Amino acid sequence: MKNKKLIAISFFAIFSLSIFIAAISSSGSEHLISSQNESTSSANHDYYSKHWQKDKHQPPPPSSIENKLAELMTSRFLSNNDKMLALWSNYVSLRSTIAGLPFLDTIEVRFIKDKHAALQMFEGELKRTDTLSDAKRSLLQLLGSLYTATNQSTPLNESSIQLNSQILAIIKDTINSGNTTTEKSAVLVYSRLGYFGDSEEVIGNARASGILSPHEYAKEITYLIPLAKSSEDQNRLIGKLMGSGASPDIISAEISSAIQMPGYLSSLQHSAVNALSKNLKLFEPTFGTNENELGMIDAIQYTNWLSSRTELAHALGSNINPGDVYAKEILNSPNAPRKALSVMISQLSESAINSLAQQGKLETVKQIIDTYGARLKPDNPIQQMISEVNLKISSKLQNTK
Repeated sequence: MKNKKLIAISFFAIFSLSIFIAAISSSGSEHLISSQNESTSSANHDYYSKHWQKDKHQPPPPSSIENKLAELMTSRFLSNNDKMLALWSNYVSLRSTIAGLPFLDTIEVRFIKDKHAALQMFEGELKRTDTLSDAKRSLLQLLGSLYTATNQSTPLNESSIQLNSQILAIIKDTINSGNTTTEKSAVLVYSRLGYFGDSEEVIGNARASGILSPHEYAKEITYLIPLAKSSEDQNRLIGKLMGSGASPDIISAEISSAIQMPGYLSSLQHSAVNALSKNLKLFEPTFGTNENELGMIDAIQYTNWLSSRTELAHALGSNINPGDVYAKEILNSPNAPRKALSVMISQLSESAINSLAQQGKLETVKQIIDTYGARLKPDNPIQQMISEVNLKISSKLQNTK
């Protein structure tokens, strides 16, 4: 049951492509003010800082925070850069309470003009002993947002290279800070920035020390695979994924989820795609032991696994029709009606029904599902699913006559 909850998080959590948000740090905040309209910007900043300054021991109520954020972000008198500065100032004034977090989490580094000044601010805040753990997590994510990924077609300039080097050093220092919660946040940010010479060591040490669970370790390894460019590195990481200690259902879910990410498959070497395909086939998701139940997590997990197999086959050069794959799985599993039902209530149903119709097997599938329904109580929620599937099948049969 624990694994099912984890899988639900994996499928329904937004894998948080916005894992890196942006922020600023109090020391040297004046560097963030644009040189243009400096006097006006400074005056506006002073207004907001004084107007919103609160005693740190008496944080304002949530509604007040929301109003302040809305007022600031919709201001016509501040540049985006100065809004970020004002957000930082208000966070600093409330740093010892959770009331400061909304200001910190609203900052976006893309609006910050002086990235090096922001870096100093983040680092200084991370080193403070009175900075909350949640704030440190946000600060680490903001540091990650400052990092510029290398692009072979457009080499980084010297300033970006220097900034990247400093960011990695700060995150690495935080990994060894001695605070388990903060160390975990640092590991997760570091692992998403790229494939470095010590990436596998950092993640492996976090797993060995218990900072990362087997599931979390498997997720980070899965994410890291396409970032490693050589087939040797990618295949080694796939081997570590399979030996991660995570359950087969978790590994299957992570691979299926990753394959849906834009650019994931195209970043893999052919041998790595082949290795993932072979291993995914071995990790077919399982349904619950109670045949009178069909959880949506089980259904989604199974259909994602099935569609991922066809995507891997296509990446390997196969011209196989996805509907034929789905139809074959259904017909080869007459004693596993929940497989058929999962496919037929999902977005895979149209291609599966078309393939089954061409093979003249729709009646066979209807019989598999109806036989299953006959074993269930009339008030079982699955009966509604069966009725919907039968309508789809009947409609297709009528159209093919």
